[in-house]
Amino acid sequence: MYGPASQRYWAISHARQPEGTPLEPPTNATFSQLQRVDAMQSDIIAQQENNSDQRQFVRVSCRLNGGVISLDIDVVELRQALGLPSYNLFPPFRADLDTTYPTENIDNDEHAAQ
Repeated sequence: MYGPASQRYWAISHARQPEGTPLEPPTNATFSQLQRVDAMQSDIIAQQENNSDQRQFVRVSCRLNGGVISLDIDVVELRQALGLPSYNLFPPFRADLDTTYPTENIDNDEHAAQ
């Protein structure tokens, strides 16, 4: 099964072929990558549908009539009320990449002071 991204690419690439060319899926790397993107998007949608059945609540402190009370609020409804997207805005932690420096300093003649 082909997803929307790969279908669109296939349609555009086939439209650019000469008249009468048989309808065959592309075999290039771009089409393979788009199939992977479609598969990942399908997984994300399935996961979101599964998560929608399991409501997630967060405890929020609120001041009401001078007193502080704790409220359990549905995360999906809170995001909608605040106008936030339905996904986590904080990416998973990634350690800093090691940077390699040249073994010797080379003068940059193109940007030398004139």
